[in-house]
Amino acid sequence: MEAKITEKSNGHLIRIKTDQEVALAVQSEEGERIYLPGEGGCDTAYYSEDPTFLTETENGYAVLHEERPQNIEIIN
Repeated sequence: MEAKITEKSNGHLIRIKTDQEVALAVQSEEGERIYLPGEGGCDTAYYSEDPTFLTETENGYAVLHEERPQNIEIIN
């Protein structure tokens, strides 16, 4: 698995190149955020609020994170 971070005007685009289903833990100044594989509307025990899901791409997954990531962890 390979992660690539690209700075955008509205946040940081994190792309994960993989052929496996993964989740992503991103640590930044505001704390940790976990992005789940799947689609919106799914129930999850990770958050009391609405979860944010990874977008599936041709080569893996992607998500736009608002802050500069200090650390990312790919969970499979």
